[in-house]
Amino acid sequence: MKDWSAKWALYSPDKIALKEYETGRTLRYGQLHRLGNRAAHYLQRTFGVQRGDRVAVLAENCLEYLVLFAAAQKLGFVLVPLNYRL
Repeated sequence: MKDWSAKWALYSPDKIALKEYETGRTLRYGQLHRLGNRAAHYLQRTFGVQRGDRVAVLAENCLEYLVLFAAAQKLGFVLVPLNYRL
């Protein structure tokens, strides 16, 4: 799959991509693309994450969680969501 966040950031950088209804926070496509890139670079440099790796995440649903999905697509790792309620 191609980098969907890059495509949307190019054509509609100021359009709202995500909205957190509980807090009212929003994330625009341009922001999602930039944050996804930053997260991907951080995971690669700090932890050596690369294509094909599995990265488990234990978190509540939030905008930052979707940034990790964008980073996963950019680097090619598999995001493994864990249920924080268990």
